Formats: sequence, structure tokens, C-alpha cells
Amino acid sequence: MSEPPAGKTQKSEEIAREELKKERDDFLKAFFRKGVELTEELVRERDLARQRLLFLEEENARLRAQVASGDAIRELLRKIEALEIEKERVLHQFQEVQVASTRQHASFSEIENELANLANLYVASYQLHASLDPRGVLQTLKDLLAQFIGAEAFAIYLQLQENEGLIVAASEGVSESELPLVQPGQGMLGEVFTSGRAHHRDGDPRLGAISDPVAIIPLRLRDKIAGLLVIFRTLEQKHAFIQVDHELLKLLGAQAISALIAAQLFSAQDANQPPLSSLSDLGILSHGRVLVPHR
Repeated sequence: MSEPPAGKTQKSEEIAREELKKERDDFLKAFFRKGVELTEELVRERDLARQRLLFLEEENARLRAQVASGDAIRELLRKIEALEIEKERVLHQFQEVQVASTRQHASFSEIENELANLANLYVASYQLHASLDPRGVLQTLKDLLAQFIGAEAFAIYLQLQENEGLIVAASEGVSESELPLVQPGQGMLGEVFTSGRAHHRDGDPRLGAISDPVAIIPLRLRDKIAGLLVIFRTLEQKHAFIQVDHELLKLLGAQAISALIAAQLFSAQDANQPPLSSLSDLGILSHGRVLVPHR
């Protein structure tokens, strides 16, 4: 068997070396490529692990904050509950104080109204007895009825002689020709005069009429009836009679005749006599000497 020529053998060896070198280079390339891939994979894994670690640390911090916040919230809830209880207690006390204040204010208002009513009655009584002339007393009666009571149309009847009819002593807002005649026991006015019981019409006092007076007040002199005070209707602004109106009408019914008689007696006295000379018969003067109180 013949050997291949030397040149051909050398060429084959070079080819083999080239192939071996190529395979080595391919292996190295593949190895380094695989190493780069593994390195890159490791870097990615490291980055992911770092991100995961950061996330876990943040989550841990958040959970710690939640635990601390939960304790704080529970503490706040306890405080809120305590404050709610305190608020209810304070509101209850405030309501009690408000109720007491309302009652006190109502009581003060009642006292103020009572004082105002008493002042009105005092002024009315003072004015009624201030005049020493019968005409002045009648004029005062008319002023009190108009200003204090709010009467627009009214009349004052007097019985001058017992068992006789009543005459009109004064009137306002209505002519005397329209006024009814009054005989004891006859008609509404006569029945009030005989019974001595005051009459008050129900409803709006502005709608009264001569045939249907809103108030009829007996005028008394001790235990006798000497006249009538008749209110036919009130002024437009007077919608109803209030308590002080009734009290004032009672006062006028009790004192008007006494004031008239006192004024008549004073006006009938001799003008040349001292005003108090007639008091000598009352025991105020004793044996011509003035009784002087001891100091």
C-alpha cells in the first residue's frame, strides 16, 4: 500500500488544525456567550432580589406603621368615646340650664307685666281722683277708656234718683240721640244694672254695636249700683281685651262714682272756706287744737 504524497499530508494536517482552531474558537465563543448570558441572568436576578428586598423592607415599614397607627387609632377611639360621653353630659347640663333660664325669663316677663299692670292701675286711680271737679272726673274717665282700654264708642250712665231711669252723663264716638234709654231690669243694660254682674261680649271687640255692646260695667257705690259704663266698640288697633283691661274696668267700676261724689262735694263747698274745714267734724281736730304726732 503506497503512502500519500508528503504535500498532501501536510495539507490535510493544516486543514485539521484549522478545523480544530475553528471548533475551539466556536467553543470559546459559545462558552463566553453562555457566560455573558449567565452573568446577565445573575445581574437580573440580583436586581430582582434587591427590588424584592426593598419592597419587603417597605412592606415591613408599612406594617410597622400600621401596627403603630392601629394602636394610635385605638387610643384615639377611646378618647373619642370619652369625649362623646363628656359631650352628652355637657349637653344635658346645658339643656337643664336652658330650661331653667327659660323658666326664669318667663317668670321675669310675668313680673314685668304685673308691674306694668300695677303701674297702669295706679296711674288710672291717681288720675281718677286727681280732679276735684265732676266734669274733670268725667273727662278723666273718657281719657282712661280711650287711652288705656282702647274704647272708641262708649257711654257713662248714672242713676240720679233711686227707682228712676238712668241718664247719659258722658259719651264718646256716638251721638246721644242714638243711645238707648236705660230702665232698671229692662233690656241688656237694665238687667246688668239690676244684677250688678258685668257683661263682656265674646269675639272681636271692634265689631261691637249700640245694640250689642262689647262690655257693660256696673258703677258701684259701696253695695249699690249707681250707674253703668258701656263700651260699644273698640279702636281698630284693639283686637281683644287683655287681663289688665279687665282689672282696669273693675277699678273704674269700683271707684268712678266715689271720685264723682268727692269732686261734687268739694265743688259744692263754700269757696271762702278753707279746703279742709269740713274735717273738723271727723275727729281729726280735738277741742280746737290740732293733734300733732309725737316725735
